[in-house]
Amino acid sequence: MKLLRKYILVIAIAFALFGAVNIVSAETDGTSDLWHYKVSGTSYSWEAYTGAKDHIDITDIDYSIIGSEATLTMTLAGNIQDSETIFYYMHLVTGKDYYNAWYSNGNGIVQGIGANLTGYFSMITSPISGNTFTATFTVNDPSATYELRGYAQELSVLGNETTEWWGDWAPNTYFYDYSGYVPEEEEEEEEEEQEEEEKTGDDDEDNGSPGFEVIVFIAAIAIAILLLRRKK
Repeated sequence: MKLLRKYILVIAIAFALFGAVNIVSAETDGTSDLWHYKVSGTSYSWEAYTGAKDHIDITDIDYSIIGSEATLTMTLAGNIQDSETIFYYMHLVTGKDYYNAWYSNGNGIVQGIGANLTGYFSMITSPISGNTFTATFTVNDPSATYELRGYAQELSVLGNETTEWWGDWAPNTYFYDYSGYVPEEEEEEEEEEQEEEEKTGDDDEDNGSPGFEVIVFIAAIAIAILLLRRKK
């Protein structure tokens, strides 16, 4: 009976530890995949940028929720730069609303965007370390379904996206949602992929880091067992 109680206690502690940690998403982003917004007279166009702007070239975005505290992280290929024309954004999206965490020129802020988050505002403490932008804040509903997207941009004119500027988006598909730009090649590829999915029934949805929650759960059990041994 004592042995059974010990195993029940181990499982209970493990579930408590596992339930407190909710690692939801990690998304890698390739380098040298920036876009350039060109303006010529009254017309504009998007083009793939072949130069180097490592300070806005995103390599990774991820987030975790522990209790009601969310931590968003963006990693760049180069160190983050302080400038009035350089901005870094991360959006923690839930439904039609999102938390907008942004950093520029020494200032980090989180704002609520959308009907359910209107009025939400929080300053970010120590948001920058080298090539990493981190935003930690409290979410209203930790149990909601979230997804993370982000982008970094360098403007040529402060506060004006109608002039020349450069940016990188993560995941890459967010660029098309943001800009509305879809090259003919992309349209053809999307049609081919859709046809292939219909034939095979494959689901290519990205669910973050497969198996990570299992690893956390195993670690929680190990911690619980260690606590029991110490009690002996």
